[in-house]
Amino acid sequence: MNCWKSINIVKQYGLHRITLVSFIIALLSFILLFLSFSLVFHDITVSSNYFGWFCLSSASMFTMHKLCHALPLLATRNQVKFRWRWKSFMPYMNIKTKKPFSKYQSYIVFLSPFIIITTSMLILTCIFPSYYHYFAMLASLNIGLCFPDFLYVKHIQAAPNACQIEELESGYDILIRNETEVAS
Repeated sequence: MNCWKSINIVKQYGLHRITLVSFIIALLSFILLFLSFSLVFHDITVSSNYFGWFCLSSASMFTMHKLCHALPLLATRNQVKFRWRWKSFMPYMNIKTKKPFSKYQSYIVFLSPFIIITTSMLILTCIFPSYYHYFAMLASLNIGLCFPDFLYVKHIQAAPNACQIEELESGYDILIRNETEVAS
């Protein structure tokens, strides 16, 4: 297999730019979600109970986001290695795959946190409408965390359909088969 393209979004866009755009997307999505929820639930009294649970949920959102990336890999029986460490007084989980996955699996892996967490926040808003401000903040935090995933999907979308995606320490490699490998 040959490397068709290496993707390192931190090197390509810069960490500060990615962080800034993620923050702006999270802020805009909060404004959009909060205004939408306040229009839909205009007759509901907003409650500030369970603020501690909200703080805990906010602090664990990054870990939940990473776990949602691992769920499709575990479902396809791809060997996944988890490594926990402390970073800035917060638990940080590193996920490493042992074998490459297909282009379509990569779509599912990269988009699963957006689909799972955002959908669950919208469902919880419908179930508990008096806490829509908490769920809007959590959903917008997750949408901001999904911005690098959307960048990876954008790069992988241009790859050939029969490619394999291999995870590296600094990003991903898009691998394609040699013509001699296909012939033999």
